[in-house]
Amino acid sequence: MKKIIFLVALTGIVAGCGTQVPQAVLSSYPTMTVTKSDITLPLKYSATLKGTSDVTIKPQVSGQLMEVCITEGQQVKKGDVLFRIDSRNAQLELESAEAQLAAAIAAESSAKLNQEDKLNSYVQTVVNAGNQVNDCLAQCQVAQDKDILYKRQVEVLQDAYIGTHELMNSGKAAYLEVLTAQESLLSAQLSEAENLYDGSMALISLYIALGGATK
Repeated sequence: MKKIIFLVALTGIVAGCGTQVPQAVLSSYPTMTVTKSDITLPLKYSATLKGTSDVTIKPQVSGQLMEVCITEGQQVKKGDVLFRIDSRNAQLELESAEAQLAAAIAAESSAKLNQEDKLNSYVQTVVNAGNQVNDCLAQCQVAQDKDILYKRQVEVLQDAYIGTHELMNSGKAAYLEVLTAQESLLSAQLSEAENLYDGSMALISLYIALGGATK
């Protein structure tokens, strides 16, 4: 009986303190049904792009950069214009080189004409020299042939003069005949001497024609 009174008293004390019993709270979170599927997870990394081959572009001529014909990242191919450099100095150098080339061509043409003139002159000189040599040889041959005749003529006239002089000494010829024979002999000797002179001059001319000396 004492236990029942104690429980009733304890219950009264708890009720008197105002303690509330926790109540069940409904959840407000969204829910979904989990299913099996493939998903793509984006991944971000820090990286540096590098081409298959790196090419260093260098201009063949120096000058002020006037225009950039491409943009960064643009694809280019062989023959595309990448930059434009101030070409005024190069143009002046080109014009100067062209002028020098034209002068060189003109000098070459003049040299060829001069060479042709000298060649023609040389050929003409050789022809003239050949003709002169032939003329001198002919003159030498004529002088040689005449020399044989003149020597024979002088021998005959000298014998005639001696014979006429002997006849005069024996009284069979007049002194005038001796003088006539002597005159003929002297004339033949003079012709022989002139022919010898002509032959000597022909030899000298032949020597000169062959290039042995100058006039």
